[in-house]
Amino acid sequence: MHTLATAILEHTTDQGVHHDWLIEDPSLANPYAPDARLWTARFIPPPTHWPGLGCFELEVLPPHRRAYLTYQGPVRANRGRVRRVASGVVRPELWTCCRLRFHFRMLDIRASVDAKRIGLNRMMASIAHRD
Repeated sequence: MHTLATAILEHTTDQGVHHDWLIEDPSLANPYAPDARLWTARFIPPPTHWPGLGCFELEVLPPHRRAYLTYQGPVRANRGRVRRVASGVVRPELWTCCRLRFHFRMLDIRASVDAKRIGLNRMMASIAHRD
C-alpha cells in the first residue's frame, strides 16, 4: 500500500499539553487532495517516550485541515498553540472505523501500530518497534 504523510503536534492550551497525531486518511478516495481532511487523534505521551511504552490511548477527533501537517502557531478561537514535534510517513495495512494497523517512520522511530476501538471516540494503540 502507498505511504501517507503524518505529523505530530504538541498542543498547548489553558488546560495543559497534549499531542495531536495527523495522518493523511487512506479511507478517502484521494487522501492527497488539497482539500482532503486528515485523520486526527489526541494522545498524551510524547513520541520520544514511545520506545518505552507498549500501548497508549488515542482520542479520535474530528478530521483536521491539511494545513496542520506543516502549521505551527496559534489555533483560532483562543484554543492554544501548536508546535510540530515530528513528521514522517505512514504505510497503512488496515483502516476501518474499529481498527487501524499501520507502520510509520518519524524521528528515529520505526514502528507498527495496532489500534482497536475501546469506546465511542477512544482507541487503544499497541506499538511494536522495528529496527
